[in-house]
Amino acid sequence: MTIKEQLIREIEQTPEALLIQFMQVWRSTKQTSRVNQSPTKLSEFFRQSPLAELAANGELDLSRDKSLSPDRFIL
Repeated sequence: MTIKEQLIREIEQTPEALLIQFMQVWRSTKQTSRVNQSPTKLSEFFRQSPLAELAANGELDLSRDKSLSPDRFIL
């Protein structure tokens, strides 16, 4: 059990304590939703990826085989 968990268990369940707990949960939820709603474009995400440097240096081949035409694929 962490120190934070111990402190929470020791706090009486007074209205003030419940309000503090509610505010902590609300704040963490708000921060999480802000991170999940980042307006990053997919292309920007790939540019910032660690694999982008490998692709730029030629260490990672991301080219596609152009000898296969789309009509050769069977689904």
